[in-house]
Amino acid sequence: IRKYPLKTEDIDILVPFPYRGKEFDLTNALKELGFNINFYKDGSLYFTGYGLRIEFLSPERGRGKEKPEYIRELGIIPQSLRYLNILLMDSIEITIGRGI
Repeated sequence: IRKYPLKTEDIDILVPFPYRGKEFDLTNALKELGFNINFYKDGSLYFTGYGLRIEFLSPERGRGKEKPEYIRELGIIPQSLRYLNILLMDSIEITIGRGI
């Protein structure tokens, strides 16, 4: 089998804002799994470990903000990007493991 030359080592998780789901501390859960927490210059966070980078994204609205919004219910600070609301228009909900 020929190797495909293009690949990604990151996982992007889109989080709606404002978040109206269940509370779950993703930061501590990922730390317990062995991931390291890292921050971008804007204050948003991402995790690295096992050859992966896990990033959290949230739709940016209005004029935008200088600092990303903290989502207390999940314990994360997602990176805000424009036009991500298009992805939320026809989303699906998945359940993984412990009822996350």
